[in-house]
Parts: sequence; structure tokens; C-alpha cells
Amino acid sequence: MEIRTVAILTTLSLTCGICVSLQATCNATLGARLGYPTLATLISFLIGWIVLCILVVVEARCLPLSGRFLSWKQRPAWPQLIPGVLGVLFVTATVYLPIYLGFGLFYTFLVVGQMAAAVVADVNGWGVAGGQKIPLKWTRGLALFLAVVGCLLSVMDSLHVSSPFEYTLLYCVIALAIGSTSTTQSLLNRQAAALLPSKFQACWWSFSTGLVAAGVVFCVHVAISGGGSALERTIHGASLRWELFTGGPLGIVFVAGAIFIPEILGSSAHTVAVISGNLLSSALTDHFGAFDFKPRLLTPTRIAGVLLVIFSAALMQWPSECRRRPLEPQPLGDLKPLTESSPTSS
Repeated sequence: MEIRTVAILTTLSLTCGICVSLQATCNATLGARLGYPTLATLISFLIGWIVLCILVVVEARCLPLSGRFLSWKQRPAWPQLIPGVLGVLFVTATVYLPIYLGFGLFYTFLVVGQMAAAVVADVNGWGVAGGQKIPLKWTRGLALFLAVVGCLLSVMDSLHVSSPFEYTLLYCVIALAIGSTSTTQSLLNRQAAALLPSKFQACWWSFSTGLVAAGVVFCVHVAISGGGSALERTIHGASLRWELFTGGPLGIVFVAGAIFIPEILGSSAHTVAVISGNLLSSALTDHFGAFDFKPRLLTPTRIAGVLLVIFSAALMQWPSECRRRPLEPQPLGDLKPLTESSPTSS
């Protein structure tokens, strides 16, 4: 694959990371204004689902899909039907766990979980189209190590723990698992995309299942916190602006990128690039106090951490392991180790 193509795809992955950061900020602000973080998650999924409904209808009319919608090429494995549920789990965890761990410690374990799952996917041939296995060579291992160090530096000034040791350990393990579910969700979305008429329909399916799960979580939250009357009291008079409702469309960019890009770059390279964009956007958002957050000026350690992660994203592509045209991904249930005679691609 040409260097120009790698650069374009890596830039798109960085853009996905920026969208993830902005989405989290929008959802967190909206949840704080409404008094119900789970309602913000539900609204985010609902708006994204509506936008995707429009996109898949336009796509079906403009492209030669013969009007096909949700016509699976073969019976999907059950995990391919619920990737959106993992997305709800991820968003909910990012709202609650930082309360007990602090953002710095939570984000460090989250990133480690994401990258570990991405490496496993690449090494086993799950992260790239055609099932090509991307070995963990020293350059990729060094890039992953530097990315973790960079993430730790970027959040060093926000490390704090407000829970007893045994609970802190449990929360760290949960954060690690939540990070791995993010990569797993992307993998399941790509497997579903291989069985549906288009990748946008795979995005729609992911948001649909996520919307149902977010609705269930919200209803349980309302029931536990006092019912509809308590909800009405908390959201009455809330100060809301239009930009707080853009979390859904920003989430579409992330989900679509996770379906298209890793098939060529590989899961680990895409993940490190996404983290780079996430850190860069978060640093700038904090520095300028966007969305009415209290400004947190950039420090030398944070700048060094962001630059180190960006350097890791570039090192992940040297030398590029992705040099051939991608094939269609295999269904999840049919994933098997490649033999010497099996066709390979990136």
C-alpha cells in the first residue's frame, strides 16, 4: 500500500479519535445539564439512529443495492447482532468510573485494554480483511509501549483515587475490560458489515441495538432514582444548546471509521491513531475551556504525552504491514487460522 494511502487513512483515524473526544464531551455536558447521564446516552443514540435511517434510505436509492435492507448473506452468529450494546456499555462506563478512579487512572487502563484487544485481533487475523495476520514485530511493540507511556504522561496531572484499594483494583479491572469491549465492538461491526448489503447498514444495525440497550438502561435508572416525577424535576429548566445534541452524528463517524479503516490499516494501528486524535482533541478542549468546562491549561508533560502518542501512531506504520488490496472479512463464526495456501490481503 502506498505511503499516501497510509497517511490518508491514518488521518481519518485521527479524525475518528477527535470525534470520539467531542462526542464524550457533548454527552457528558448534556447529561450534567439534564441531571441524567443515561438520558444523554439515549438521546445520542436516538439522534444518530435517525441520521443513519436517512443515510441508508438515500444509499439504497442512489446505489445499486436493489432496495435490499438488512438482508443477511447468511445466518449471523449472535454476537454480530449486539455490537451496539457494547457501545452503550462503553459510554456508560466512561460516565461513572472516572468518579471513583479519576479520569487519569481510568483512561490509562481504558487505553491499555483497547490496545491489547487490538493487538490480539491483528495477531489472530481478525482485524484485517481477508484474515491476514499482522505479527507483533519490534516496531509495533515499541509503538504500543510508547503509546501507553504517552497516555500516562498526558493524564499525569489528573491522577487521583477516591476509593479503597480493593475497590480501586476492581474498578481498574473493569476499565481494562471496557477498553477491550471497544475494540471488540469494532470487530463485530466489521463482521456484520461483511454479511449486510452495505457498511452503512451495519452502522444502522449497531446504532439500533445500541438504542434499544440505552433505552433499557435509562428506564432502569429512572425506576431506581424515583420514577418519572424525579426525572421531570431534574430536567425542568435545563439550559440546553444545539451543539450538545451532536453526540449521535459524531458517534456515526467513529463507528463508520471502525468498520472501514481497520480492514486496511489493522486494528492496532487504527486504535493508536484514534487514541492520538482523542488525546489531541481533549487537550485542546481542556485548554480553551470548551463547552463551559473549567479551562485546564496545557502542561509540558501533557504536551509531551500527546506528541509521544502521535509519534507512536506513525511508528505503527513503519514498515507498513498492509500492502495488498483488502478482501471481504470472514464471518465471525468462520474465523480460522490461515493455511499456507490461503489467500492473504490487508
